[in-house]
Amino acid sequence: MTLPATILPSAARRQQAATVALPSFRDILIRRRIEAPRRLVWEVLTRPEHLARWLGAPCDAVMRADVDLRTAGGFHFAWRRGGGGITTLRGTYHDIVVGRRLVFTATERCAHTLHALSLDDVGGATRLALRRLSPATSPSADADRLSRLERYLRALA
Repeated sequence: MTLPATILPSAARRQQAATVALPSFRDILIRRRIEAPRRLVWEVLTRPEHLARWLGAPCDAVMRADVDLRTAGGFHFAWRRGGGGITTLRGTYHDIVVGRRLVFTATERCAHTLHALSLDDVGGATRLALRRLSPATSPSADADRLSRLERYLRALA
């Protein structure tokens, strides 16, 4: 995008050669009913010993699982992939309502993503809503992770 010369300072008008390109972003909303109590879903979503068991791909070996669950706190996960490479996931928590809501940014493979996750009680189960603002990607990675979360929760029961 090039700004019209009339709104640029005079020095910038003389040097207007740059173009600013903004990446395409998607607003993705995933809703899911999880057959587990909200308290347990929250624990599995926020405690490193649980996250390490379901967050990465099934064949990955967890090398690091750190969580500082507080506003401005962060998380850092690292996995050794089946093929030998390493994948990392880092993020910062922006808003936390214990047991109900997490708002955080995450960086994975150089992509920065804003997540807002909420949990509500629905008759002994939990309604999870995950809203994500991210670079143009498919929501399938989130769906895969949520499927692993559900399998892990069933194994805990």
